[in-house]
Amino acid sequence: MHIKDLVFIRSGSPEYSEVTGEAIRFVRMKNVDHERYRINWDEVETLRHGHRPVKCLKQDEILLIAKGERNTAVLVPNLTFCSIAANQFFILSIKEEFQFQVDPLYLTWYLNFPAREYFISNSTGAVIPNLRKETVGNLKIALPPISDQKWIVSVYQSMVEQKILFSQLFEDRINLLCNEIQKKEWM
Repeated sequence: MHIKDLVFIRSGSPEYSEVTGEAIRFVRMKNVDHERYRINWDEVETLRHGHRPVKCLKQDEILLIAKGERNTAVLVPNLTFCSIAANQFFILSIKEEFQFQVDPLYLTWYLNFPAREYFISNSTGAVIPNLRKETVGNLKIALPPISDQKWIVSVYQSMVEQKILFSQLFEDRINLLCNEIQKKEWM
């Protein structure tokens, strides 16, 4: 099965320069936490857009970075405000007929890990790699039963938590070592 059979894919929005109208949050590539695979919402800038209609992000949509070497996918949480993604993203929305067959977290995991080599080998651009919408749509996806998808996600989330803890432990030990070195007479 191809991912285009499961989801609608649309491009993000250009940045708005108008200063009148409704306030919206504008997600850029720099707002993506590549270690935790999430959006740093505290860093997302609020802009005002003009009279052009916008399609606000919805819960369980997936943002996929389409420009550059890191094609990180992040899941959109339940938002209480209007937010749009920059045009460096593709926005994937699970089709209604697959809502109970595809776990959005599984799909996000799949885009971040099993699909990584596919994205690298199928990106275009001489200097800055780019993913085309057609390339993303043609990605073949393994779709196990929903119970297995949830199991894969739970294992993956535990691994991410472990990675963060190990990273914090590493930083703490580096700081401890540096402090000890500064205490030595040979400094």
